[in-house]
Amino acid sequence: PGTGELTLVLAADGASVSGTVAAEDKALPSEVIVVLAPPSLPEAGVPGLIQTKWADQTGAFKFENVPPGKYLLFAFTGLVSGEGENPDFIRDHITKAEELTLGPRETKAVELKVLNAH
Repeated sequence: PGTGELTLVLAADGASVSGTVAAEDKALPSEVIVVLAPPSLPEAGVPGLIQTKWADQTGAFKFENVPPGKYLLFAFTGLVSGEGENPDFIRDHITKAEELTLGPRETKAVELKVLNAH
């Protein structure tokens, strides 16, 4: 019951993106969340559409089994719980995104500058 869209994708051609995060002064900030989002965002949140990962103590992160396509990638410090998955929050920071295109089974490595969420 209810309305909405259900999308199922069954494929073995997922891509991966990994990398490191650093601040302007190349110091490693603590508690950095990396956000992977599609460039076109719906008005309301769609579970799983925007992915987040914590960078580890060395600043490393990795997203695996990502459907091929275009993405926006961010690294934030100071996020409130759930804020990184909010389409409105992502739209407010879209000009600061690292743009990324992933092909089938492609692996890319990037270095991201950390943004302050507020």
